[in-house]
Amino acid sequence: MKRQPDKKGKKKVIQVWSYPQAKKAFPYLMEVTRSLRDNYLEMRSAKHRGSRIENSGQHRSRHDFIILQEANDAESRATDRYEQDVEELGALGIFVVSPLEGLIAVPFVEEGQLAWFLVDLHADTPMKYWRFQSDPLEERRPITPKQKGAAWVSG
Repeated sequence: MKRQPDKKGKKKVIQVWSYPQAKKAFPYLMEVTRSLRDNYLEMRSAKHRGSRIENSGQHRSRHDFIILQEANDAESRATDRYEQDVEELGALGIFVVSPLEGLIAVPFVEEGQLAWFLVDLHADTPMKYWRFQSDPLEERRPITPKQKGAAWVSG
């Protein structure tokens, strides 16, 4: 396990994966990521519907109040489902990079450093790239046979 300082300066243990483990869990990870993205989009859509009514500046009708309540309820339900998806991935040590893009990061160790397999829901090959923790967020390194042989590291 690789340790990273948390916000309070304490060390946080991160579960690291091997490439074979990530590939084996791949169908499950894709399903949770798809759910995460769908719930994120529903949350944003419901929030937008509610904001349009709240910010209209017009006198609200009974119908407007009903639509506003429905939008708030839908946003709340979608938020709960989204947070469950984030927690489900987090329990596996997996981090959400972009819920909108359907991009998650699976931790592994490369050359003694924390690194991330990048899983992109919309890519032709969803698990094709990786990056070091210290790399810029935009960095994409192709997964090579070297990373495919990455093993569990305990610490």
